[in-house]
Amino acid sequence: MGKRETLRPGRNDQIVGLHGAADFEVRNVAVNGEVWTGSGTTTRRVFPAGWNRLPEAEQPAENEFSVALRIRYGRFRYYTGGDLTGVPLDNLPAWHDIETPVARAVGRVDVAVLDHHGWLDSTNAFFLGTLRPRVVIVPAWHATHPDHGVLRRLISTRIYPGPRDLFATTLLDAPRTIFSYLGEPFKSTHGHIAIRVDGGGARYFVFILEDGDDLRRIVAIHGPYQASSESR
Repeated sequence: MGKRETLRPGRNDQIVGLHGAADFEVRNVAVNGEVWTGSGTTTRRVFPAGWNRLPEAEQPAENEFSVALRIRYGRFRYYTGGDLTGVPLDNLPAWHDIETPVARAVGRVDVAVLDHHGWLDSTNAFFLGTLRPRVVIVPAWHATHPDHGVLRRLISTRIYPGPRDLFATTLLDAPRTIFSYLGEPFKSTHGHIAIRVDGGGARYFVFILEDGDDLRRIVAIHGPYQASSESR
């Protein structure tokens, strides 16, 4: 039976490489409402003291307890944050925005998986403007993935400058119709999305794989992309 332990935010020694790759790190950024500060292994609580005694409608929902990770290899940086939220809905308190403190800790990345499928309570402007991903992965499977406002933020060069390539796992017809006036902002709208990073982490590729069977045939390859030297 394998070893089990609780994921500790701020740590970079719980998920480690098996083959001794130099300059490789998996940083635990957030879990259960506790977020890494970006300095050492220090963290801070985002949820207020006594949150479990608040009215049920104001308590953090399950998504806000999600794990967020930053994977680093050389200059390459990859972010994934589960179902974290960044846009408090229905006049909820501001602390329901978990993305902002996460973004402050993570900094710029090359590839980002959108939080909460890009739904309307995620992907706020500060989050995007801080991470500034060159490649964005949208884990879409529903008519509301991604939200219209989220997509507008994703393609806005006023939020952050430069090119960005968007890839969705399954973009349905309903959102495609709504987004039609924006042209075709996605490089791919169907299939598994795999990131392959060159040895040393200087460049990477996006592979689109067929998801209709178990063969995982390669449908398309995008890149190479150069990992940003500005990543920290």
